Amino acid sequence: MTTKPKVYLTGGEGQGWALDTDLRLANEVLENVVDLVEDESQADFIHTVCPEQICENLQYDKWKKNRRVIASFSNDPIALFEHVPELFWHAQSWYCIGQSLDAVQKLKQTGIPFVRHVPYIADQENFYTLQDSDLKILKLKEALSIPQGKYIIGSFQRDSLGQDLSKFKPQKGADAFLAIVLGLGKKIGLSKLHVLLAGPRRHWLRGQLEKYGISYTFDGKIVNTDDVPLNILPASRIQLLTHLIDVYLISSRWEGGPRALFETIACKRKILSTPVGCAADLLEPTCIYENISQAIDILEKDYKTNFLCQSIQKQYEKLLKHFSSTCVSNAWGKIYLEVAQSSHTGVPKENQKKINQQIFSQNPLSKKFLFKLSKFKKYFLPQKKITIWGEIQDGPYGGGSQFLKALSQELTLQGFKVLYNSYVESHGHILNSTWFDTDKAKTVISSSKHRAPVIHRIDGPIGLYRGQNQVLDEKIFQLNQEVATATAFQSYYSWRECLNLGFKPINPRIIRNACDPSVFYKKNTLKMKTNKKIKLISTSWSDNLRKGFPVYEWLDNTLDFSKYEYVFIGRSPIKFKNIKLVEPLPSKQLANYLREADIFIMASLLEAASNALLEAISCGLPIIYYSKSGGNSEISWFAGCCYNSADEIPALLKKIEQDYENYSICTYTQSIHEIAQSYLQALGLK
Repeated sequence: MTTKPKVYLTGGEGQGWALDTDLRLANEVLENVVDLVEDESQADFIHTVCPEQICENLQYDKWKKNRRVIASFSNDPIALFEHVPELFWHAQSWYCIGQSLDAVQKLKQTGIPFVRHVPYIADQENFYTLQDSDLKILKLKEALSIPQGKYIIGSFQRDSLGQDLSKFKPQKGADAFLAIVLGLGKKIGLSKLHVLLAGPRRHWLRGQLEKYGISYTFDGKIVNTDDVPLNILPASRIQLLTHLIDVYLISSRWEGGPRALFETIACKRKILSTPVGCAADLLEPTCIYENISQAIDILEKDYKTNFLCQSIQKQYEKLLKHFSSTCVSNAWGKIYLEVAQSSHTGVPKENQKKINQQIFSQNPLSKKFLFKLSKFKKYFLPQKKITIWGEIQDGPYGGGSQFLKALSQELTLQGFKVLYNSYVESHGHILNSTWFDTDKAKTVISSSKHRAPVIHRIDGPIGLYRGQNQVLDEKIFQLNQEVATATAFQSYYSWRECLNLGFKPINPRIIRNACDPSVFYKKNTLKMKTNKKIKLISTSWSDNLRKGFPVYEWLDNTLDFSKYEYVFIGRSPIKFKNIKLVEPLPSKQLANYLREADIFIMASLLEAASNALLEAISCGLPIIYYSKSGGNSEISWFAGCCYNSADEIPALLKKIEQDYENYSICTYTQSIHEIAQSYLQALGLK
């Protein structure tokens, strides 16, 4: 490469937070690889460390002309695509860079044409090992009154929602952090624990630690309002704090890095993490946990034997070998050499026209489309009607019907008039798979004067779930190609498997399910009664054997029913001897049964997004489910444990019994309000 490409680097927040660190480090490693320019109009490439920011930038349409975008994904790609759906469409024409092997795999699985791997950059200039006797560490320890002889667990990441500081941010998993600390405290004694917190938006976790009587120190100024940027600490301070802890605990549900992972390892401190972001690339397997009980057991072992210490050096060597500035700079050099010598735009030429049509014509989030639609709403259809196409039954029925009723109710609360399978002109249409008169729907949609947007809600693949051929899936995707302006998958599993079968959904995104909060709400207590039998429950509208009935039959013959009481609500092809079979119930009665139970067991082999599981978690039940059951892990998170074979279930029941309150704390689900907002966004009506 005789001439360095001119690159405009962007993506920070200007507050000294994680993205600003990413931007600073990217600038340092790229300055010897490319010619960095301050004016985007002079650039050959736009390089962003925060791809979602470009989607919000009103100048993007001007930027993209005659320039190519290199997008370095600093967060989990699937989470980004879920929360910023238009990002997926833009990424079709970008050079996309995954900073973890997990991110690379996910980008490829969603069909992004150009994907490469460039690791995160470890900030070794600001994070390095100090001796425990270092005077700066000793002074800070004294200034913060860190107690002697206690097991110090550190967390320097935010935990609260910026929009509502009284709630935890689901991504960061503060509920899991609390559950793990509580569980560990029950085993070794809360008096032997101390939590060290730093950083802004720690409101929720501080409140919970106080509620449960867990001692902690917060390095910052305590205010009731948002403390960004007030409590954003400089790297030099975070480095010293890292040297004050025994172990850093990461409890995130999804991440790109996180940066705390690299900072802790660079300081040669112990760390325990969920399998998010770069954790699998950098950590030893013994430093990664899958559920609450496992994390508690590992920390108890570390408290007693210094167990996690044995991984420190290996992880530090991995960091030096794969995540140093030199290593990452070399990787970027190869990337820019490849893209600078290529006329490739990120999309094969034969697909460019089709993708452009999808992004800028069919995409309901297109700025021109939204402008036209806003005028259309204001002057032509002031009643704001939405038509839902699907099977909607009043009594007990399948999960799709239950969800559509909850969605309809929420859309009504948000001011929309909801119609069902109707000929009346609407602002938008929501199609539930093909469970309706598709010919009627196509006639209504095609004859509409204003060609309202259509979002097609898809689960499956049905052929995998039913164990039969994919004729029905082919019918679903034929309809998708004919009428949809966007496709809503209920889980990443469903999206991925449909792509694997060769289907090409129109403008895909993930919109998950939720329950009616007036019916499915949490029980009054997080604790399990100890003076009675433990109440187990399972539910299923379908009596398909693949719903897990061989496992239920095994449990019926194996469990100790002097200890357990087990109710199955729904339809079953098996006659149980010990499990009580209750016929399908209306939602309110079903919810009462769930709140009376202790643990929910879901044995279904494959689920795109089980409504039964969602209802149980919404009622506050810890759950046990099959590890390979499709999208169930995307719903459950920390709410329970998964099994590989049925004979593991009795031991898992004991684990949940022991840590019952800790699992109950983690029964998080998205609200129907959030889900309705996602549908409205997809329809251009938000």
